[in-house]
Amino acid sequence: MAFSVFIASDAYACSCTEFNLEEMSKKSELVFIGKVKSKSSFSSLFNNRYVFESIIVLKGKKDSDIEIWSKKFFHSCAAEFEKGRTYVVFAYLEQDKHWASKCSSWDRDDDYLNYNAPFNNYYDLDVE
Repeated sequence: MAFSVFIASDAYACSCTEFNLEEMSKKSELVFIGKVKSKSSFSSLFNNRYVFESIIVLKGKKDSDIEIWSKKFFHSCAAEFEKGRTYVVFAYLEQDKHWASKCSSWDRDDDYLNYNAPFNNYYDLDVE
């Protein structure tokens, strides 16, 4: 019973603020567009580890493969990345790892939030 109370109260803990690319970029150690190569949920009890193939790195170290961590699905701000899909990720550094949440990333293939056009304009990208 206590476990379900924890999940219910945690569901309200994450609230994405207004979409502000300048603020997101300032707070991020790493900004990139990348395709998910793999997901490992066995690395940690509470976190998922993703490996992205970088397509474009706009801020931070330019590696061909980028490791991103996110909380697991039961955390309200967890980012769930699907293998083979392309995402825009604003990652922050914590404990020597790059982290992302649902508020700092979106599916570039789907763009249901219509963030791609302002993102492309902000970073002066000529890509679809």
